[in-house]
Amino acid sequence: FDLGVYVEIATHDFSVIENCLEIIERKKIPEWQYEFQMLKGPNIVERNINYLFERNKCVRLYAPFELRAGDGIPYQRRRLKNNPEIIKSAIRDKFFGRLGV
Repeated sequence: FDLGVYVEIATHDFSVIENCLEIIERKKIPEWQYEFQMLKGPNIVERNINYLFERNKCVRLYAPFELRAGDGIPYQRRRLKNNPEIIKSAIRDKFFGRLGV
C-alpha cells in the first residue's frame, strides 16, 4: 500500500481479511487502490464475500476451468497438495450441501 500500487489481496483466511481491512482503514487507502480475490469453491468464500460486500469492498471471484479435458488435473493436484482440507470440504458439500456440518 505504501508504494501506491494497486493491491490484490488473494485469501480465504478471515483473519487476514480483517487485518487488511484494519490497515486499509488506518491508512485511509482509497477503494480504487485495492481489491480482494478468492477462488470459487470453498464454503467459506460465500461468507467472506458477503462480509466484504456488506462493507462495499471490491471482490474478484475466480472460477478455474479447463480449455481441454484433462488440462485442470495438474492444477487440481497442486491445490490438493497445498490444501488437503479441500477434500473434506468437497465431501461435506456433496453430502450435506450448504449446511456447513
